[in-house]
Amino acid sequence: MGNCKEKLKNLVSGLLSKTGSLPQVKLSKFVFFTEIEHFLSTGYPLSGCVITKGGDNPLIVDLQEVLDEGSGILWFREVMFMPVKYLAKGKKQYLYESIVSIELPERVERAIDTVLSRFGSKHCSELTDLIYSMPAWKRYSVNDELNIRELAESFEYVYFNSEVQEEVVKVG
Repeated sequence: MGNCKEKLKNLVSGLLSKTGSLPQVKLSKFVFFTEIEHFLSTGYPLSGCVITKGGDNPLIVDLQEVLDEGSGILWFREVMFMPVKYLAKGKKQYLYESIVSIELPERVERAIDTVLSRFGSKHCSELTDLIYSMPAWKRYSVNDELNIRELAESFEYVYFNSEVQEEVVKVG
């Protein structure tokens, strides 16, 4: 499991290096999408960490531990209040900000770049909607371990359909 955490730490560092800073919820969604994108392009998961279906979101089992261990060394962590679409108020959340840049393998850089170009400007609620629309996501129960291959196939389907819908809106 140590190798999984090391790869996850590098992935988080890579995401934060490219974005500067991210709220924890959006960071975890980008980690999830980067795991899938890496699988789509290479045929194997990036970190190999276990991903389960949390209550509302995918849960990368070792992510919180990695975030805690890297805080103050690889990234800063500060408390902030984020507006929550479905609540009439803000919610306390951590914001992570890059301290150091690390060099990543080209395949990991490509996966991160692809995720950030596709989803970097999207709000967390839009990312959640994308996850919820994945047929594979719907088949799992809370706390089930997610199968990366099934998620990747489901993600391709959802992403392709969302791109087609966006093009229809632009043309129409």
